Amino acid sequence: TRTSPASDSQFETQAGTWVQIGRANGEKVNLKVEPGQKIDFAADSTAAIVFGQPEKASLRVKGTPVNLGPFLTGASPPRALVIISQIRE
Repeated sequence: TRTSPASDSQFETQAGTWVQIGRANGEKVNLKVEPGQKIDFAADSTAAIVFGQPEKASLRVKGTPVNLGPFLTGASPPRALVIISQIRE
């Protein structure tokens, strides 16, 4: 039995929105997130996270807050596409 890696990272939002977590194996998980909800995930098995309302969201990868500015897509309504491998530690 394969166990999933321990969650070391977290997404949190202060708005109701949607989140798509793209795993390194190509699997995609789509979630509806309520205000104040936190989603834990493992950075090493996650390729990307896409979500709406980025101005009300925060992301920590391996305990470090991520500046979402470089990951905003310019789409309308606003969204962020965070490529985990592009985060500089």
